[in-house]
Amino acid sequence: MLSTTNSQNASLFVDLPSISISSGSLEFLKWFAFLAMIADHIDVFLFNRQVPYLYEIGRMAMPIFSMVLAYNLAQSAIYKNPAYFRVARRLLFYGLISIPIIYILRQNVGQSEAFPLNILFTLLVVTLFCQLWEGGTTRDYTVAILFLFAGGIFVEYFWPGLLFGVSAWAYFRYRNWYFFLGVGIPALGLICLLNGNLWAITSIPIILVLSKIRIKFPRIRHIFYLLYPLHLGLILAVQLLIQP
Repeated sequence: MLSTTNSQNASLFVDLPSISISSGSLEFLKWFAFLAMIADHIDVFLFNRQVPYLYEIGRMAMPIFSMVLAYNLAQSAIYKNPAYFRVARRLLFYGLISIPIIYILRQNVGQSEAFPLNILFTLLVVTLFCQLWEGGTTRDYTVAILFLFAGGIFVEYFWPGLLFGVSAWAYFRYRNWYFFLGVGIPALGLICLLNGNLWAITSIPIILVLSKIRIKFPRIRHIFYLLYPLHLGLILAVQLLIQP
């Protein structure tokens, strides 16, 4: 079980290594992941994946975003200030706004599918799973697992993406290295298989290095929620301008 509601479970994790990331380093990680994602979207929607290395760089974005989200959710829960619902509400709102933009972008490059839903929905499912799991009852655990299973059908990176995010949260929340190594790392391997390359693995050393460095980086609250549909809209505008 992920929960440490009893002292016996808590003692399993107390001596295991932990990671602490400064707020500035977290903000740097988010900008790094966001720029990697923009590079990928420009390559996919404007250059038909013809620009060397942009696709590969973009594979680092999702794992980093997932780990940053998991870290923030875990810290919020630890300090008795749960932010799950607020985060989920923002992810849902901006994710819904982005759906029609992404659909048009895909149509313009010959991709007719409406699914999977964008990365904000992957993060949304992870967030709601964590909120449900925090309930601590058998019913909460059951609903959380069923929700995770159902959500994996529709979201980007499917079940591997969700399991990676959940396992990262389990580590940051409960210091559960066992679950991260046993579930999260194999999930990351499956993500690499979906990507067709190993670049997603680089997210792990990047996180580890940034946990050792205290970067002073300014934070703008909620900026990434707004920038997600905004950057897609700008790419769509350029796409429409350059189309014959």
